[in-house]
Amino acid sequence: TDRWANFFEGRGIGPGDSVALLMDNRPEYIFAMLGLVRLHAVAALINTNISGKGLTHAIQISNACACIVGSEHASKLHDIRETLENVPTEMIFEQAEDTATDLFTGLDALLAECSTDRPEATSPKGDAPMCYIYTSGTTGLPKAAIIKNSRWYAAATLFGRGLLEVAPGDINYVPLPLYHSTGMFAGLGSSLVTGATLALRTKFSASNFWSDVRKYNATAFVYIGE
Repeated sequence: TDRWANFFEGRGIGPGDSVALLMDNRPEYIFAMLGLVRLHAVAALINTNISGKGLTHAIQISNACACIVGSEHASKLHDIRETLENVPTEMIFEQAEDTATDLFTGLDALLAECSTDRPEATSPKGDAPMCYIYTSGTTGLPKAAIIKNSRWYAAATLFGRGLLEVAPGDINYVPLPLYHSTGMFAGLGSSLVTGATLALRTKFSASNFWSDVRKYNATAFVYIGE
C-alpha cells in the first residue's frame, strides 16, 4: 500500500484528486485503492462491463486525473482515450494480468522503483470522499455515488460484525466485483474491519464456486440474491 501511495504521489496525485480503476478483481486493485486512501485521494471504481460512451462518461464525471487499467480492459480504454478530456495518455498505466498489451505505460516496472517508506499516515476525515461507486447504467449512463470514509466504515462494520459475523480465523470468499458495493463493503470491508481473511476470485464462476469454497476452506461468502 505504501509503495502504491508513493507511486501516485510521485505523479502529483494528492488530497481530493481522483483516479479511475478499471480492472478485474485482484490484489493490485486493493493496493491501488488503499494507496489512494493514504493520500486522502479518491478511487473511482469503474464498472468493467461498460464501454464506449458509457465508459467515457463514468471516467469523466469522476474528474479523474489518472487511470489504472488492467490489461484485460486496456483495448476498450484505448478505443475511447481520445474522448477523455482530463486524463492524458501519460497518466494511464496498465497493470498486466497475464500478458501486457503495451497500449499504455506498464505499471509493474514503475512500482518496483518506488520505495515502501512513508511517514505515518494521518487519519482521513469521516465526511471526506473515499471512493465513487457507480450505478449499473442499465437505465441510462452510469451515475457515481460518493462513498465517504464514514459510510464505508459503517457499511463494512455492519456487514462484517453484524451480518457475516466473521472474525480473525474466518475466510470470506468474495467472487463479486470490488467495483460493486457488495463486493467492496461485505467483501473487502468486512475483512479489513474484522481481521478475517479475504479469498478473492477474479470473476464469479458457477462451475467453480463450491470447489473454491472447499479449496480455501471458506467460512463465509457474499452474494447478491437475484
